[in-house]
Amino acid sequence: MKHNLRLGFPWVKIRQGYGLTESCGATAFFISDEQVKTHPAFCARLVPTFGAEIVDYETGSAFPPGRKGELWLRSPPIMKGHLGNEAATAATFDPDGWLKTDDIVEDEEAGQIPLAYVVRTPGSELTEEQVIQFVAIQVTPYKKVRRVGFISAIPKSAAGKILRKELVSHSQQVIWKL
Repeated sequence: MKHNLRLGFPWVKIRQGYGLTESCGATAFFISDEQVKTHPAFCARLVPTFGAEIVDYETGSAFPPGRKGELWLRSPPIMKGHLGNEAATAATFDPDGWLKTDDIVEDEEAGQIPLAYVVRTPGSELTEEQVIQFVAIQVTPYKKVRRVGFISAIPKSAAGKILRKELVSHSQQVIWKL
C-alpha cells in the first residue's frame, strides 16, 4: 500500500533536495516537480544563506561554472567543527570556512550510480556478483549496486568520515564491470 503524506498534510509540498548532516539539513532544493523531471541529477536552488563552490579537489581552487569538481559549502547553519578534534576540523574545512563535502561522483545520464567498495576478510572468495545480488534483494531498484571494487581498507578522515574523493581516485584504477 502506497502511503500519501499529502492526505494528512495537504498544505505541505514535498520537494527533492540536497543536504548533509554537517549542514544541519537541506542546502538546496527543487522549486517545482517539473525541475525534478527535466533535471534529475540537479539540486536546483541553494537555501538562503548558503554559498557553494565547485573546486578542484586536489588544489582547492574554485572552478568556473560548468566544470566538474568537489562541492564546498559555507553558511551559518553549517557545523563549526569536530568537538575536541582539531585535526578532523582542519581536514573538513578550508581556512576560509568552506565545508569540504567530498561530493564529486556524477554519471552523465542518471546522476550518481551506486557502487560498493568492499574490504574482504583474509581468505574470502567473495565475488562482485555475490555483492551485487546481496544488495539487490534489500534495496529499491535505483539503489542497486552496479559496480563493486575490492580494496584493502576504506579511507577515512581523522573524524572517521569516509574520504569519498580518495575512493573516486581509486575507482579510476579499478576495472569495473558494468
